[in-house]
Amino acid sequence: MGSKIEMNIPDTKVIVSLYLIGDDLDPSKITNELGIAPTESRRKGETRTAPVTGRQYVNKTGLWCLMVDKDHAEVTAVVSQLLEELKTRTKPLHSLHGVQDAYFDVFVAGLTDAEGDATCEFALDCAQLARLTQFGLPIRFTVTMGND
Repeated sequence: MGSKIEMNIPDTKVIVSLYLIGDDLDPSKITNELGIAPTESRRKGETRTAPVTGRQYVNKTGLWCLMVDKDHAEVTAVVSQLLEELKTRTKPLHSLHGVQDAYFDVFVAGLTDAEGDATCEFALDCAQLARLTQFGLPIRFTVTMGND
């Protein structure tokens, strides 16, 4: 059996996002309400072009997303950066007009050792958890490990 290694910060990618989704969601209204520009947004029914394939898609629902994407970072630092972006907001986010689904997403990607083994460990501190719960949203975690 291969040896276990801890995920080193140089080998990680961390993306922490806030997703607001809804058929009647108007991204410009959400932006005005929050006072924050989204990283990504779209309206239901609008056409968009996939960046890699160039294929045209019609959006099936509205989306407003705020994302912090960092290589070589700790989860706590990236969560803190997203919370800093949301510092002026104190009310629950699911009550915004047109929002049918809303959640925070924490995505962590790391590398395995030569035998394909790795561990991933992270923690959110009490202050971060308290601040996240103010928004009244679930937090989804995804951890993926792979080799180059």
